[in-house]
Amino acid sequence: MNVRMVIVVGFIASAVCLVPSVWAQQSQFSMDYWGFTHEESGVLSGLGFIPLIEPPLVVDLENYQYTWVIEDAVLDSSRVDGGIEYYYYSGGTFKVYEDTVEPWNAVYSDADCQDPEWVGSISEPWTFQDGELFLLAEFQYLNRTYYTDYQFGDYEGMMDLTGGTHLDDIPPLLRHGWTFGGATDQPWACIPEDYEYRWDGQLFLVEDPTRTESTTWSGIKSFYR
Repeated sequence: MNVRMVIVVGFIASAVCLVPSVWAQQSQFSMDYWGFTHEESGVLSGLGFIPLIEPPLVVDLENYQYTWVIEDAVLDSSRVDGGIEYYYYSGGTFKVYEDTVEPWNAVYSDADCQDPEWVGSISEPWTFQDGELFLLAEFQYLNRTYYTDYQFGDYEGMMDLTGGTHLDDIPPLLRHGWTFGGATDQPWACIPEDYEYRWDGQLFLVEDPTRTESTTWSGIKSFYR
């Protein structure tokens, strides 16, 4: 992650820490991920890596590789308002795969990306989904925002966990209303050919023990806008 993106994301993290009314709620954190997305004929897709997965999901990060794939998120509408682009998607899935094959065949680095002759597995999407389907989530919605003046963006989605070999790690009452949010970094990141954005975010659930209302990524951002 480049310095400018670290500053922006660091500011977001700092701001979140200043909102006790939100984070005093019970938090179920699932995973940290990064990767790349692109849109073709109004359909958003993407793939990437998951370097951190926390309980209650049971993982072995030392011996297995965990990757993610977004498929079939359809662009319903878009608009531009005051230099900000808004994109609204429906449908689509977020799939997490556990690869038991060594050496791991899904590989990428920024150094490789700088080499115009390097192809790597990022151009072979099958390498990100050739393991077991570890977790399946279906989007309730997915929104993306891009700030043209700053050449920076963010995204937020809400999803339900519906399948995968480790679905049972999550109690049934905690499988709905997960927030899928993060930052998009287009101009400063090295973007592989055929992709448009680098996404870096988290999948998490924040529940108030006395209510069933969950806190969204946009709700958190509203506190420091």
